[in-house]
Amino acid sequence: MSPQPGVFDFHVHAGDAFRTHEISAYIRDTQLTGLCLLSLPTAGYPGADKLPPHMNEAVLESKKRLSASENIPVYAFGCLDNRDLLPASRAGGAVKSLPSPAEQIAILHEAGFDGLKLWEGKPLLAAALGLKPQHQRLVDACREAGRRDMPVIFHVADPPEFWTRAAGETAYGDGLPGFDELIEGAALLCEQAPETQIVFPHLLFLAGDLKRAASFLERLPNASLDLAPGNYAYEPLAADRETSIAFFTEYSKRILFGTDAFFFTVDAFPLPGDSLEGNCRRCSRLLSFLSGGKDVENPYPLASVGARRVRGLSLPGHFLADILAGNAHRILTKPPKEVGG
Repeated sequence: MSPQPGVFDFHVHAGDAFRTHEISAYIRDTQLTGLCLLSLPTAGYPGADKLPPHMNEAVLESKKRLSASENIPVYAFGCLDNRDLLPASRAGGAVKSLPSPAEQIAILHEAGFDGLKLWEGKPLLAAALGLKPQHQRLVDACREAGRRDMPVIFHVADPPEFWTRAAGETAYGDGLPGFDELIEGAALLCEQAPETQIVFPHLLFLAGDLKRAASFLERLPNASLDLAPGNYAYEPLAADRETSIAFFTEYSKRILFGTDAFFFTVDAFPLPGDSLEGNCRRCSRLLSFLSGGKDVENPYPLASVGARRVRGLSLPGHFLADILAGNAHRILTKPPKEVGG
């Protein structure tokens, strides 16, 4: 990969401390100048009953090891324990009374987390927990995170085609919140926690409707978007390059680079990780798409036949610099916290 002038990966999933040495190799291979390690709340997610309720411990251990071995800032985003929202049969038996969301944020902060990761806007998990993005539980958590200068990264919705026949047998059916309902819920959350920086990954799944994405950012000054593509975004962004380039340049200070790299246990169900090589390809593909004008592979399974390769956006360097690293440093204003202090 050709060297990039400062690349901060704002969206790296760490769920297996035994893979920390691979994250070290990932840092070197992709020439990162900083990264955020994200936990996930797995309690309630379909098929995750045998997993821990969250990945906080593994993420903190990875942060501790990387902070000792790598000469770049390594931040960690912890998540809530949601077992109190589940029937005892699905929560691993009887669950003792858990701290309130605000109390959990205080515990995460003290443990060494720098931010809050929310996954409760993913439709399958939102339905299982009975939550919407604007639920008071999540508002309270975000407000407390803001008081502690902890930014929030919140996965809300999924690609719009997941609610259509295009998704085939995996299409979302009745009982799940709708796409528009989730997007509006994200806006309401931002309005109720105005002092908190909230980052919505995957371009809030609005890559195919950049006018709506622009309206969202204009309405909500505390909201940002990250680019972790989930791969869905390549085709709609490339389909109208001029509109996409205009959006990225207009909102270059509200968009963050992120890869959605998966360093979970490789064969874990239902959240399998990716190999080191696969994660490096994910990063290099996105960098090439943003910075170059040549065709790149589009790995999205639902991509149309004519969009298996897409042309890059070739963004101007001064806008690209903000996206690749500048905005991450503006949001993360303090050095990473020490683990356990």
